[in-house]
Amino acid sequence: LIISAIILLVAIIGGIITIFGSAHSSQSPLAVFGGAIAMAICLPIIYGAMGFICGVIGAWVYNLVAKFVGGIQVEVE
Repeated sequence: LIISAIILLVAIIGGIITIFGSAHSSQSPLAVFGGAIAMAICLPIIYGAMGFICGVIGAWVYNLVAKFVGGIQVEVE
């Protein structure tokens, strides 16, 4: 969410510069703002999915290694 907020802020600043900066800009400010909002929505979803996939792969690798090494033993009183 922090990265999404930073991307959204940079895109808003870029859109403002596009509006006031150059009369010959080929990119509309609406496209910049729309892309920024889409990224702000999609990035947390993508990060969550990638974290889940990496967690599943990590657990699978641990279980493979634990068969040969014996795993981790925890004693609780």
